Amino acid sequence: MKIVFCSEPFYPHEVDYAYREEFAAAVRAGFETALFSFEDLTENEISRAFRRIGPSEKPEAAVYRGWMLKPA
Repeated sequence: MKIVFCSEPFYPHEVDYAYREEFAAAVRAGFETALFSFEDLTENEISRAFRRIGPSEKPEAAVYRGWMLKPA
């Protein structure tokens, strides 16, 4: 299972400051982690938001840990 976290807005290779402790705990626990751009997602730039997450050969479970999103 992968845990997906928001990245820092101006440092896309770093996890958002608010989630650093959780990110570190996930890594220590052996979970695969990934970062995406919350800002790009909310601006409807979907492919740009997830460009750091590579495609999977098969579907896999993921947990989102980040800022709240609107259902739409």
